[in-house]
Amino acid sequence: MRILILLLAILAPTLSQEVNCPTGWTGNQITGSCFLLVKESLDWETARRKCESIGNGAVLATIHTSQDNKFVKDILAKESSIPFAAWMGGTDFYNAGKWMWTDGTAVSCFTDWDKGQPSGIYDNKTEDCLAWWKGFSWNWNDVKCTAKLSSVCMIPVNKCGNGWTEDPVSRTCYKILDDKNDWETAKKSCASLNAELASIRTYQEYMFVRDFLNPSDEQNFWLDGNVAKDGSWVGVPMAPQYL
Repeated sequence: MRILILLLAILAPTLSQEVNCPTGWTGNQITGSCFLLVKESLDWETARRKCESIGNGAVLATIHTSQDNKFVKDILAKESSIPFAAWMGGTDFYNAGKWMWTDGTAVSCFTDWDKGQPSGIYDNKTEDCLAWWKGFSWNWNDVKCTAKLSSVCMIPVNKCGNGWTEDPVSRTCYKILDDKNDWETAKKSCASLNAELASIRTYQEYMFVRDFLNPSDEQNFWLDGNVAKDGSWVGVPMAPQYL
């Protein structure tokens, strides 16, 4: 049985942290993320590739927090040369109605859709890509992916280290170990890494872990928690029906 490990030592960054971004990028002092406005008019896929070609882990912006969303909207509001909209890294092209970020997580923990959005279609054209829209006060709008727009690149913060995956909302770190062990041995394996078996505290964490494990993967994974003598669950802070 494969093991899911949760490292609890990674916390959200403080308000006073210093952000070191590459030259030309703007850093959000609250979240630690770096942003770059690309004024060139590109379709969504070209914009995605352009951001990733920059290096330093840059991606077409994936917005998981209200702080990063407001930060970018403030940048766009001050930039008069952006006529219509700016791409971010969300799409439902591969599964209509299921919006996903390019980092593989669902567009669900935080959203800023304008009223009536996403509409799915406009002027008989399917709208499968996500953008900040000037006419909606820079709220989110779904747009046809072939539209030529400006875009926002982002270097997200990941303090987890190699081999770990960070939940950008809770700032906790996850890792899968392929060793097949019983539950007690799994806990000891986690402890040897200064970590714990995963303990799901919120619905948002549950959604992130579910997407991280890949719903198509038929293998099972240990979580923290066991049953006490009185039948109650120990170490399971979230309702067991979600797990």
